[in-house]
Amino acid sequence: MNVIVLGGYGVFGTKLCELLCKDGHEIWIAGRNLDKATKLANNLKAKSLYVDRNKDLSSMSKVGASVIIDASGPFQSYGAKPYRVAEFCIENGMNYIDLSDSAEFTNGITQLDIRAKQKGCYVLSGASSVPAVSAAVVTELSQKLDHISSIETAILPGNTAPRGYSVIKSILSQVGLPQKSWRGEKWRIDNSWSDKRSYTFTNGEKRSAKTISVPDMVLFPDHFKAQSVTFRAGQELRLLNWAVDAIAVLNRFRKKPPPNWIIKLCHLCALPTKPFGTDEGGMFVKVIGQNNECLVQKIWQLWATHGHGPYMPVVTPRALLKRTTIPSGARPCISDVTLTDLRDAFQDLKITEAADTAKYKPLFETALGSVFHQLPQTVQLLHSQVEYASFSGLTSVSRGNNWLSHFIANLFGFPKAGTEISVNVDMKCTEQQEIWRRTFDGKSFHSVLTLSRPNHFKERFGPMTFEMELPIVNNSITMPVRKGWFLGVPMPRFLLPKSETREYEENGLFHFDVALSAPICGLLARYRGHLVKDIEKSA
Repeated sequence: MNVIVLGGYGVFGTKLCELLCKDGHEIWIAGRNLDKATKLANNLKAKSLYVDRNKDLSSMSKVGASVIIDASGPFQSYGAKPYRVAEFCIENGMNYIDLSDSAEFTNGITQLDIRAKQKGCYVLSGASSVPAVSAAVVTELSQKLDHISSIETAILPGNTAPRGYSVIKSILSQVGLPQKSWRGEKWRIDNSWSDKRSYTFTNGEKRSAKTISVPDMVLFPDHFKAQSVTFRAGQELRLLNWAVDAIAVLNRFRKKPPPNWIIKLCHLCALPTKPFGTDEGGMFVKVIGQNNECLVQKIWQLWATHGHGPYMPVVTPRALLKRTTIPSGARPCISDVTLTDLRDAFQDLKITEAADTAKYKPLFETALGSVFHQLPQTVQLLHSQVEYASFSGLTSVSRGNNWLSHFIANLFGFPKAGTEISVNVDMKCTEQQEIWRRTFDGKSFHSVLTLSRPNHFKERFGPMTFEMELPIVNNSITMPVRKGWFLGVPMPRFLLPKSETREYEENGLFHFDVALSAPICGLLARYRGHLVKDIEKSA
């Protein structure tokens, strides 16, 4: 097949050209730097072509190519006419593929759909690790699931992997700045490069990563009907992760991306670190969903050695060009290749994969055991959340009547007395930990819940941690305090607060009744009310 690779001498463009030449395609390596294009073309026995994507594109229509692959980027910086190359392809009846990792760019490609179908050509955006590879993996993992609670993806390259300027600009231009993410069936605004998480691969390798914005976060909520979608990326060396942390702080302070000179400086400063670390990297995808009323988690891992990790972002175009037919139209590349197609495309690379399925148990189900499933449905629902969830409702609050109880209640951020007060509970959940942020009439306080011994859990409020028992009384969860610690030091029993807590179902709604008292001062606060889950439309 006759193919033009725009930006074919870049980091990923070079890898793509290597694979396509190996497959016997006739390749034109195109870009603004004809010397680089010619040098690589001579090495690969390909051809070179001068093309400036912002100027005259007519040279691409004169070489008989049937497909143009845009591997240049960064796609976030394509200016006022971001689809100029794709539109040129449609006008000339040529097919188009790109390696976009920009959520806005990839999602917006659908505006060309009618024109592409009229011309009988395909226009596919995001034919890279995200969203194409991640979508293929999620599609396979989600088979036999009734619905998807969470999709979590992470890419963790080895340190010796080539660092293209476009990739560095794509990342540094967003870290620390607000991003829109779908979590707990609700669109939320948080900061890019936050929410750190560690990943352990089957070979024992451990890497950490933080959230960044990719097309998955915009496309997957509706495509897979998932309740939460997260994506993280990280580097092998802590030093480089710390450097990105510093840029994130700068961006957050300036409230805008760094100037180009800082990005170029970061690119240069990263080069001397290349001899350190390894040439091994991985990709991690986890899908949690319900199968026959049971939560399960399916994990897929990929691990690349011998420096073959940078080939993963370009195996999708390789797989696409092996297809005999591809439907016409313009769309994100999230259903045009399968994991089977991709396996065939990386079978000659030093890449291995592994998959595992296990039951997923929320924290309270683990603590309570089989008794958990005897609770009312609304109580089970609140304590069966995955990743993120929000509940809201109304509550009435009463307070103690002495100065000491008021002082302690204010210190912990407990709500003021009142009736018909709006309440919101945001939950960030894993199997081992839940973080609850309770907001009463605009004022918030939070606590961290962790597993303890059977039928118990621990809850931390700032420097104080308490262990609560979980006896079930009349189909209600109660939570008496059994132990306490202040800054890790055990508290004597006579200083422990008293918790008269009840969670129950009434009139088909989740209800709560929480009364907290302390020695000497008596009642601190009592709040009673109901909660319902917040749900928005993903698109």
